[in-house]
Amino acid sequence: MSKIIFPPYEAGINYFKLVCDYENKYNSHEYDRYPPEIVWASSGKPIDDKFFHWLHCNNLYKYSKVRNLKDQIELFDNLNKKNTEDFLWAFITVGWNEQTVTPKLMLQASLKIQKLKYFNYCDFVLEKHRENGVHHHTHFLVKFNEKFPPSKIIGWIFTTDGVKKICREANFIDYLGPQKPKKHFEPYEVYFDYVRGRKKAAKLPYVESDRVWRGENKIEDLYSL
Repeated sequence: MSKIIFPPYEAGINYFKLVCDYENKYNSHEYDRYPPEIVWASSGKPIDDKFFHWLHCNNLYKYSKVRNLKDQIELFDNLNKKNTEDFLWAFITVGWNEQTVTPKLMLQASLKIQKLKYFNYCDFVLEKHRENGVHHHTHFLVKFNEKFPPSKIIGWIFTTDGVKKICREANFIDYLGPQKPKKHFEPYEVYFDYVRGRKKAAKLPYVESDRVWRGENKIEDLYSL
């Protein structure tokens, strides 16, 4: 087997996009196997997002030993020419009815949405706390098997088993993505971090309150499929 030579770290490269390209092509979601604090502590390097993503690229490079090596090396040789916006994705929020929702029903409905056949990847997180009080909602970060109109996706989510019981109507489902950008639309990597609780400082108290609430209800901090 050929020796794998890791590409050198270059500060100007967006390694997050390289990882996304790898995972999108191979439907392999290895990103969260390497907690940033562990990687940073073991590297002896300053805490730097780009450096962490570079290390993760190297971890994927190492992981490729069990795959088709030639194909992997060719992919890494061309990653800089690609862009994560080339794949279809959306950040979808379902707002639940405070009069009928329970943590159990919320989780059951979210799990069924996650398994919709239109998605080839789906992360979701259940949240309750925000600046203006309590509002139960689920954030989904999804990638699609093929291009669908956002209105169709919203309709399919609303008709998923268990959703109508705790979601009043389809307009309580918010869709953000390249096909439907809005005023505060952000790049994919922002939402990738968002569902993992990596938010702006002002929101961190609510992130912690949600973690406590999820723990009390035996809900995981992130569901990934």
